[in-house]
Amino acid sequence: MYVLEGDGASLMQLGSIVSAGHLKPRNLTHIIIDNKGYQSSGNQPSISKTTSFTGVGWVSGFMSCSTSFILEEFKIKLADFKSRPGPHLMVAHCDKKCDKNLGEIIINPEKDKQLFMDTLKDKSL
Repeated sequence: MYVLEGDGASLMQLGSIVSAGHLKPRNLTHIIIDNKGYQSSGNQPSISKTTSFTGVGWVSGFMSCSTSFILEEFKIKLADFKSRPGPHLMVAHCDKKCDKNLGEIIINPEKDKQLFMDTLKDKSL
């Protein structure tokens, strides 16, 4: 199972990283796309440049934590995560480009919650 979120969301919800480290779901890879901004709400700067997401991951109990600045490096590390039990945390750094046509984020919280809970029930945990 993959959790994919931006640095701004991760900063606002650090409890999810801490909880995952505590619960240790073996099939979890948490990927943080770090562009140093809150892109979906207007590209305001975040404070991720002074935050160590991998440090939070390590002290929370993740089995591995990694940072990547290059796409090929990211792919290699992600493949390595697949071969070992997690949880894993990857911070992928990228440019701060904002698509003016990004659009509104539409989610169904109840459906997403149920899907997440069903995935956590996976026997590989």
